Amino acid sequence: MKKLLSLSVIACMILTLVGCTLPGFKKPDPEPEPDPEPPVTLVVPDPVPVPDPEPEPEPEPEPDPEPPIVSGYVMPSELSDDIYDFMIAIDDQIMVVPMYTVDLMSLGWKADKYSDLDELIKPGYYSIYSFEKGDTKISTSIMNWDINERAARDCVINQISISDLDAENAKLCLANDITWDSTYEEVVAAYGTPSYEHDVDGYSGVSRYTKFTDDTYKEIQIVFDMTNNKISSVTVENFEEPEGFVAGEVSDEIPAITAAYVAPTKLSDDPDDFVVEIEGALYKFPCPVSEFTKNGWEVKNARDEVVEGTGFTRIELKKGNWKFSTNVRNYDKNATAVENCFVDDFYPMDHDAPITIKICGGVEYHQDLNTAKKILESLGFVYEATDSGLGGYYSYQAEQYGPYYSLYVSDGMVKDIRIQNQPKFKDLYAAYGLEYN
Repeated sequence: MKKLLSLSVIACMILTLVGCTLPGFKKPDPEPEPDPEPPVTLVVPDPVPVPDPEPEPEPEPEPDPEPPIVSGYVMPSELSDDIYDFMIAIDDQIMVVPMYTVDLMSLGWKADKYSDLDELIKPGYYSIYSFEKGDTKISTSIMNWDINERAARDCVINQISISDLDAENAKLCLANDITWDSTYEEVVAAYGTPSYEHDVDGYSGVSRYTKFTDDTYKEIQIVFDMTNNKISSVTVENFEEPEGFVAGEVSDEIPAITAAYVAPTKLSDDPDDFVVEIEGALYKFPCPVSEFTKNGWEVKNARDEVVEGTGFTRIELKKGNWKFSTNVRNYDKNATAVENCFVDDFYPMDHDAPITIKICGGVEYHQDLNTAKKILESLGFVYEATDSGLGGYYSYQAEQYGPYYSLYVSDGMVKDIRIQNQPKFKDLYAAYGLEYN
């Protein structure tokens, strides 16, 4: 049995070695491998154009800041009992003059339609402007204390006026509780006898004008309607420079009107040209101080080194051992150095000055009178004897109060010559093709 089993095992092993193929059984053909899938072509679309990033919008410019409160005005908490502290309360707002225009505006007051606060005010001048708040209106005097031109909004209020006609619903209060309803007697009791008073009999009755004066241009005016013995208007005026006022700077630039001057090249036979020869140099009056210094003159004893806009000062001009004194005017609206101002009056006041002077027609200082007389009379000069009988004057003046020449003659000789030409600002600018506003 064991032997048979062994044979069986051996037979199986032989079958295995011959591929395990049994008769009548065919090994199936191997299944064909599937065709490889065609390669996938990756189609890359054209790149979509990416727009440039939009620039970030520029920030909108910030609005111009409101004009600063120049003085840092702080409204007093209560009215003073002293009328000469120049306070006035309107609807419980206390105002003290002087105060800056922008300070009044900070309290809610606005210029009325007739008041242009961008208007320029000359140095040392003031103009009238009205302000409104609700149905109340006040009138103000705005002064330019600067050496340069300033817009009214940058200047100083030195006077405030209010009338009951423009403030029907407004409360008014002055020092010592004086109000619209206060009588003349109550005001006198509060402030004493007025410095000035005057009654005016008008269409609506008698008005009594009273003033309480502290100093020149520093006063309170109170007007009474004597029909009902009540206050009808109040004006608080204090024309002084505010404490701590800071003046503008002086420009180093030569003013346009000074730069426009052109020195003449020859004497003229026309008196209206105002061409004068002094020490061999020609000048057309008025002429800049710098024309004199260019020709060797020195500025001496100037009252001011800087002259405010449209202002004037007095100086001496010296050459060698001789000098003369004269006023010089700044024809520009802003402050400038003396050298940029104009000499508009030449008057030696010296019958024996060691200088040479020639005017229109060639008339000379120290010239023989007979020679000078023929020229002067041919040019329209008129002779007038002095009351003392000592000589006389040949004068020329095209219009009353206009520019002129005056020549003093005595002992058969031209003893002195004066030339003055002080044109209006707009006329001088027009003569040089410039515009003066």
